[in-house]
Amino acid sequence: MKCVIPTVMARVLAALLILYFVLDENYRLHIKRTFRHKFDTKILKKVLMVGVPYGIENGLFQLGRVLVLSLVSTFGTMAIAANSVGYAIGIFSVLPGFAINLGLTAVISNCVGADDYQQAKYYNRKCLILVVISHIVINLVIFAMLPLILGIYNLSAHTTAMVTEMVIWHGIFAIIIWPLSFTLPATFRGAGDSKSVMYISLAVMFTCRIALSYVIADWMGIGVFGTWIAMFIDWYVRAGIYIYRYFSNKWMEYRVV
Repeated sequence: MKCVIPTVMARVLAALLILYFVLDENYRLHIKRTFRHKFDTKILKKVLMVGVPYGIENGLFQLGRVLVLSLVSTFGTMAIAANSVGYAIGIFSVLPGFAINLGLTAVISNCVGADDYQQAKYYNRKCLILVVISHIVINLVIFAMLPLILGIYNLSAHTTAMVTEMVIWHGIFAIIIWPLSFTLPATFRGAGDSKSVMYISLAVMFTCRIALSYVIADWMGIGVFGTWIAMFIDWYVRAGIYIYRYFSNKWMEYRVV
């Protein structure tokens, strides 16, 4: 219960800050301070065409995480602790990418709405470079501060070694393959090609991240780090499929606005 309260307080504070900014009439895009709103069903339908597949994808992704965590729990308390700490630190190594992806979706949607696919490709390349650079910077900081960060958790020597291995490999792949695996689909969603992203993401997740976790971690006897290897393979497979889809120009057959 004590762990839940800070999380709830953080989310409440974040919600209040978001409301403060979206109600600011100085911004071009804002919410009017009234409860009398009229829904534009045409626009709402287009928003749901992107939002619903993305929501389903995220929901089933969390289910996949639960299945992988159930496997991790069979490797003992040290494996559970190492996996939890590694994941908590690993989130920060890709945080800039997630932030840039949110903006990229809106930018691509504008470009596609103006029927300017050259601009869409330009901003896609630009944001890919930004993600790579930002990931290099933040992961170098994480690598440099890793001993200090792990000291806060007061882990055993063996668990610390496990977490270090996870974080370093995660940071390396966050630089060289994560942008292609997660920034390219942000471009596709902005163009309206969200269903294809959902199908690809779920298919790869269940066949690579989940199935290979059991094969590598359990059947091959590698242990908890095997689930991370499966995750990295998942990223590579996604990247390969998304690169093919990008250069095939199939995503250019869709449009949201």
